[in-house]
Amino acid sequence: MVKCLSIRQPWPWLICHPEVLRACQLPAKTIENREWAPGYRGLLYIHAGSAVDAGLFDPRSGKLESWYWERKWGLAGKALYAAMPKHRDDYPRRAIVGCAQLTDVLGASPDPWFVGPYGLLLANAAAIAPISYPGQLRLFDVPANLIDQQQEHLYN
Repeated sequence: MVKCLSIRQPWPWLICHPEVLRACQLPAKTIENREWAPGYRGLLYIHAGSAVDAGLFDPRSGKLESWYWERKWGLAGKALYAAMPKHRDDYPRRAIVGCAQLTDVLGASPDPWFVGPYGLLLANAAAIAPISYPGQLRLFDVPANLIDQQQEHLYN
């Protein structure tokens, strides 16, 4: 079994595409905020939940809103918005979409992605081809062979 964490889009996309944020002159999203602190450290798969962060998408059209990115990051936020998928249906959901190393849990941080009360510190995040899988709350176990079989299928 491997550990997995479900997150609402577009946050998994941002975590799993650090190169896009760096290209926009922004820091990689290496912190995932939670109300709880896990004791686990190690390999962590990133799951995109079935819901999106509703405050970031127009409720009628499903289009990604630009105001948040521009307000938070200014011109770099405009560049990030331009680089992101524009519609909620463009983001994989209800799927494992990436992996990272969970290296620490922070109670405070100057990192601009930290809002707390706990920040799960992630390193070496990368996207993988989406693997359909139902999510759960908190950290949950996924059969390692599911990941291995899916990745093996991609490269054969």
